[in-house]
Amino acid sequence: MKMTPPRASSGTISIITPMFNEEDVIPSFFERIDDVIQDIREKFGLRVELIINDNCSTDRTFELLSNHAKSHNTLNYDLRIFRFANNIGFQRSILMGFHKATGDAIVQIDADLQDPPEMIVTFIENWQQGYHVVYGVRAQRKEGAIITGLRKAFYRFMSAISADDIPRDAGDFRLVDKGVRDLVCSLNDQTPYLRGQIAAIGGNQKGISYSRDARMGGESSFSFSELLRLALDGISNHSKLPLRLAIYFSFAISIVMALLALVYFAGFLFAAEDYPRGFTTLVMLQLGSTGALAALLGIQGEYLGRIFNQSRRKPLGVIAQQITNKENEQEASINHTMETVWFEDSA
Repeated sequence: MKMTPPRASSGTISIITPMFNEEDVIPSFFERIDDVIQDIREKFGLRVELIINDNCSTDRTFELLSNHAKSHNTLNYDLRIFRFANNIGFQRSILMGFHKATGDAIVQIDADLQDPPEMIVTFIENWQQGYHVVYGVRAQRKEGAIITGLRKAFYRFMSAISADDIPRDAGDFRLVDKGVRDLVCSLNDQTPYLRGQIAAIGGNQKGISYSRDARMGGESSFSFSELLRLALDGISNHSKLPLRLAIYFSFAISIVMALLALVYFAGFLFAAEDYPRGFTTLVMLQLGSTGALAALLGIQGEYLGRIFNQSRRKPLGVIAQQITNKENEQEASINHTMETVWFEDSA
């Protein structure tokens, strides 16, 4: 895996932005990102491509993106817009961007502008100094105290149980070298947890602290259940602790059951004939053992489900429409041909 940054006067930076129902933030997003891309071109002399993945939005997101592409100035950067045939999920949407990117370094940033696009310049500076991964660390967040506390607790829990050194308070706002991107794309993970996968790769990685802003508009498409699903993906992808707990719990239950069996057997041998046959105890034991078995099967079922998903050959996603507006082209080209992207495919 070769991860050597190009010289400041050559190369390409790919910026990936997944979108789902982001019609309220699109104007502000392009206003901020256009200024940042201009700074990148002037300061580093790098070519820039902006990849936007519309995760089958149900509002006017793709319409607004299409309108912007028609008036886009290709002298500033290449614009590539992909609309998926169905919602493939946030993490897979980012991974799709990795597969489509052509840059020597790839930046991922959300459309809601909670992560400041201006930090991309700092990311590139560190990348050119030799870092393979540069990521943002959320020192402060403008959201509710409860959800902030839950996030911090989860990050610390993940750090404690993970077999990999996953950064605390870091999300998906990052820059990765092309070599890291190639390795991530080769993993062929049906349920990717990208921040964990990238951390596990190693290399020279650096975190930069920043204050995360509130959304510029609209509402987050991430529900609490989806956050729980993402947390579960992180735990099951990077820790064997649930399986170990199942083993320990099974062992403890086995010892307790064995001791109870000895007690009842001793009572049968040495107690009087009116030795009580505890109906309540019997029922509690049956319910307890049934509950324990159900819990163990549930944990094992999660991992078996992942094995099942990995055994099926399913595509990363299907692109229903794509818009390309590149340098030296008169106008944006629209392609309505369906394209299936597999995990092993890359730009």
